[in-house]
Amino acid sequence: MSTVAAIAVASIALGGLAACAPAQTESVSQPLVLVTHDSFNLSEGILDQFTEETGIEVTVQASGDAGQVVNTLVLTKDSPLGDVVFGIDNTFASRAVDAGVLEDYVSGDLTDAESDYLLPAGQGGEQLTPITNGDVCVNVDHEWFTEAGIAEPVTLEDLTNPEYKDLLVVEAANTSSPGLAFLLSTIGAFGEDGWQQYWSDLMANGTLVVAGLLVATVGSYIGRDLHRTRGDAALGGIAVVVVLWAATGAALAAVGLLPLHRSPIPHDIAAFATLVLFAAAATATVAAVPRRPRILVLTSVGVGLLAVVALILWMPFGLYAVTAVEAVLVGLGLLWMATLVRVLGILVPAQSRPSARRTLLRAG
Repeated sequence: MSTVAAIAVASIALGGLAACAPAQTESVSQPLVLVTHDSFNLSEGILDQFTEETGIEVTVQASGDAGQVVNTLVLTKDSPLGDVVFGIDNTFASRAVDAGVLEDYVSGDLTDAESDYLLPAGQGGEQLTPITNGDVCVNVDHEWFTEAGIAEPVTLEDLTNPEYKDLLVVEAANTSSPGLAFLLSTIGAFGEDGWQQYWSDLMANGTLVVAGLLVATVGSYIGRDLHRTRGDAALGGIAVVVVLWAATGAALAAVGLLPLHRSPIPHDIAAFATLVLFAAAATATVAAVPRRPRILVLTSVGVGLLAVVALILWMPFGLYAVTAVEAVLVGLGLLWMATLVRVLGILVPAQSRPSARRTLLRAG
């Protein structure tokens, strides 16, 4: 079997799982594996009640955000992780449909309310069943702004103002459904000719600085996890990995601190350094991970190829601005890191592993 059935295209709704129950009560030998996102949550006892009523045991396999769920389904198409999937929304539906990872299924229990949200034929309507819809909003900490004496932002333009520098955190559009929805909203608000400049202003106002700090921080945890799996004998190589990730994070933060329209040459140098350092850090990390997991290797190759395509479409063909290619490359990098973190989460033992060394660089 190279496809999985799908039972949802939007945010979580209890009716989505119940609607897919087959009309049988006899026990089945294998559990039904439900692939979903990390936010999936059911009231206590619901799955037990479902098993009692249907004879089907359900195992939940969480796979990150909606975008990561789709990416995981595509990467594991030839060896599916589960039987059904819950949590693909309309922004990522085309990726799953085009990759052929979903079986055709149209629920016979749709009411007029759900039918209004059924995707068009050929775009997911034959594979995905609508459950509910929801808005994607920028969350504001009212208490913090009150204590800081700063007026809350109320428009997209406000987010680029100096008073909100380093205050916005945006999820990656290629792995997060809210992140993609936010990106699409900026395209809708500023148009084909204005959204790239908006993102340039947004990243110059601290968004990339936050991403750089995130990369550097995750790099330190990568070093810890590699030590747990390989021990003191590999500390030399692990030190190289940690230093490369720290340098990558610093370079990425510099891209955000040096706006393109104000410091074009330093900005370009920082961007190029980020690309080179990220490639070096990723290569060193893959080489250090035990047994080279297939999904990590495939993701590395896929991300590398997509990065090359993005650079070719930008430089020789000029299909989009430098800001757009930077956003694409950052998103691809965060996607790769998310996959790495999940692989390490599977491989790394839970217990800590104290080192006999005082520092990463020398014994004693």
